[in-house]
Amino acid sequence: MSYAKCYSENVYTPYADVYQTETGYVFEFALPGVEKDAVTVGLEAGGLVVSGERKISRTDYLRRENPSGKFRRKFSLPSDADLQSVDAKLENGLLSVVVGRVPAVQVAVK
Repeated sequence: MSYAKCYSENVYTPYADVYQTETGYVFEFALPGVEKDAVTVGLEAGGLVVSGERKISRTDYLRRENPSGKFRRKFSLPSDADLQSVDAKLENGLLSVVVGRVPAVQVAVK
């Protein structure tokens, strides 16, 4: 399958882009056709977990390349990730999750 890695017939791993900014880590997931209430974003054992389900109601496709069914994706977070600062937004099929960073402690040398 060319769109996303499948673990079984009904569970797939959506594509994701991850990058770092000065203030946090940004995770962007391609979730076309997924409703906001069908997505769960959480923290589990020091990692970010995104899961949910893409349901389709059509059956008359001539060709369908976007996966459907349950999905799950987990990323380990770096030690400076601020687990108290997580924000998620789903717009136009793109889920953006921002995990803040704990500022590094600067120690003055005397």
